[in-house]
Amino acid sequence: MPELPEIETIKNDLAPHVVGKTIINITFPPDFKMRILRRVPSQDAFLAALRGVRVHTIKRRAKYLLLELDSSQTLIMHLGMSGQLLLRSGHAPMEPYVRAILHFGNKTELRFNDPRKFGELFLHLPSSGTASLSLDRLGPEPLEQEFSVAYLTHRLRGSRRKIKTFLLDQTAIAGLGNIYSDESLFSAKIHP
Repeated sequence: MPELPEIETIKNDLAPHVVGKTIINITFPPDFKMRILRRVPSQDAFLAALRGVRVHTIKRRAKYLLLELDSSQTLIMHLGMSGQLLLRSGHAPMEPYVRAILHFGNKTELRFNDPRKFGELFLHLPSSGTASLSLDRLGPEPLEQEFSVAYLTHRLRGSRRKIKTFLLDQTAIAGLGNIYSDESLFSAKIHP
């Protein structure tokens, strides 16, 4: 699963090619069980909100890629377990697991390739039950100033959770997943 460092790399690689470009259209290759918009209330409203808007900036928060649009909305991408973003010419052959294509005015496409179908696109993060999914609810990221030994000590004090479970809790530390939590624990010689 792409984690914080991979999403940061994707953001940096895409920015020069996508910032300032206008989304002409977004299409979805035929898929009998389309899941990429599974929590979007209306596909038509989603498409209407994206057509003709310009990408103002690209940011990252934890494992989410954020395309801030000049319409004051943000296209949020979560790559799930196996998602990739592929920048291609409109004439390039189609990869087998493309779930969504953002078409830009310069005949460039940003293809959301996702073999396992865990990736998602949002304009607004959806509600799940009584709580809504919010980027504000994510904890500090490991490289932010808010994240410190004092913060970690405070969050761990009195906790009876296994350390691996704690590290994967996105409200405690945002952006970590299995790979980096395992590697960190191994390096520190701490049993998960």
